[in-house]
Formats: sequence, C-alpha cells, structure tokens
Amino acid sequence: MSIIQYNYPRMEELAAQLNSNFNQLEHLATTLKSEVARLHENWQSQQASQAYGSAQQTWDTSFTDSRTLLTALSSKVTEASTNMQAADQRTAGYFS
Repeated sequence: MSIIQYNYPRMEELAAQLNSNFNQLEHLATTLKSEVARLHENWQSQQASQAYGSAQQTWDTSFTDSRTLLTALSSKVTEASTNMQAADQRTAGYFS
C-alpha cells in the first residue's frame, strides 16, 4: 500500500504563485492592449479596424475565461490543503 503525503506549505505556495503569475500576465496584457490601442488610433482601414476589434474581443473573452479557471484552481488548491490538514488532525485525534 502506498502512502499519500501532502506538503501543505507547498500547496499554499502553489495557490499564491498561481495568483501572482496571473496578475503579472494581466499586467502585461494590459500594457500590450494599451500599445496596440495607440496603433489602432492611426489605422486608416475600416476593415482592419473591425478585424482588430473582433480579435481583441476574442482575446478579452479568452483572458477572462482563463482568469476564472485559474482563480478557481487556486481556490481549490487552498481548499484541498485546508481540508486535508483538518482530516489529518481528526485522524491524529483518534490516536491521542
């Protein structure tokens, strides 16, 4: 029989890293969007402008979906760590 071990500090660190990394990605995406918006102001072609708008909307939707998933993942990692710590404490109590 194999033993399952949980590294609680590492699980909490993972959840924090997920949040931190996504915040950095969000900052970079905002910077990029700002730079492209400045270029967009100078476009002469209505067709190119519309194509950009459509592509940007798709990107924004994907980015929002990714944020939702990564936030949920971070939350579940934290929840799993908390639940397993509580289970370990209950189990230890049976032997005290």
